[in-house]
Order: sequence, then C-alpha cells, then structure tokens
Amino acid sequence: MKKYLSVIILVLALLVSAGCTQQPEHVGIDAKTPAFETLEEMEDACPIIAEVTRLEGGEPIITRTPTGYAASCYTFSQVEITQIHKDSTGTLAVGDIITILENEAFDEENNIVYHTAGYNMMVEGKDYLLFLSQHTLSGRTYHVAAGINWGTVSLDNDGRLTSHRSADSTSISDFSSFTEIWQAARDKYDHESSI
Repeated sequence: MKKYLSVIILVLALLVSAGCTQQPEHVGIDAKTPAFETLEEMEDACPIIAEVTRLEGGEPIITRTPTGYAASCYTFSQVEITQIHKDSTGTLAVGDIITILENEAFDEENNIVYHTAGYNMMVEGKDYLLFLSQHTLSGRTYHVAAGINWGTVSLDNDGRLTSHRSADSTSISDFSSFTEIWQAARDKYDHESSI
C-alpha cells in the first residue's frame, strides 16, 4: 500500500510540476512599420546609431481593452552604450544606460508572449547595433529602433532569428527581408561575422 501511495504522490508531483513550467503561448500582433531599401536609407532616418549591451530585466507594458484583449504590448528594456556612431541629439555618451522600447512582452497572467511585427526581444548580456529615434512620454525618455525589426542588429549569435510558432503552428516571425541590411550594417561598422 505504501508503495502505491508513493507512486501516486510522485505522479501528482510530476503533473503539478509540468503545469507550473508550461511553455508560454506565442502570439503575433500585426503592425505597419516603415521599410528600408538600403542601409543608407535607414541611417538617414535615424538620429542615433549606437552599439549597446542588453542589461538584465525589463518592464513589460500591456494595455488591455475593456474586454481584456491586449491592445498594446511592449517591454521597456535597459541597455548600456558601448560605442556611438551617430548622435544628432547630442545627449548620449559611452557608458550611458538608456531605455529601449522593445516590441515583445510577456503576459505573465495569461502565460502569453506577444510579438509585435514578429519582433524577438534582445537577449541579456548580448551586443547589438541599434538605429534609434528618441521619444518622451509622461516625462520618461525612451528609444525606439527603426521599423521595429530593421533597426535592431544582433552582433552576437543570440538566437533572435528563431521564429516562434503560434498555437495553430503559424510562424510568427519572418526575418528574410531584414538580413541583407543587417549584414551590411555589421560589415560597415566592423562586425564582419555573419549571424
């Protein structure tokens, strides 16, 4: 009897453990974004071009409609500037920690990761070349990458090119239209490795 009771307890513990570690559902949110034909076009559109390292943490912001639908989803992330290639604002310096609005957010309450325009968030501890504009909302200054995906160039092999799949197995991200400009940016700013 004790043997069977031990087995039942073990099975229940495994079921509870599996329920607690359930993988989140990934949901893509459509968005109209600017597109760029060339690296030069993107450079001209951005007042800030900087290399950064993504820091730990992030502040997910999810705005819901009265019916509970996620109307707006993003994360405020922190990065440290390691090199500045362009700063038309004249406000930045190497070593500054700035806030980036990333178009992915984890809804902990519903165990859902939202990806606006297929965007995958930067990875903590990894390096990026960012093409940015600066904004202020309610006294908070933050930066946004050009065209959501276009202006976030991975300098490390960080896994961001992996496309998550929605519940119906639809691919959420297609990065094929960005890779040529991303590689041109890495080449121009002395990051020769192909990601």
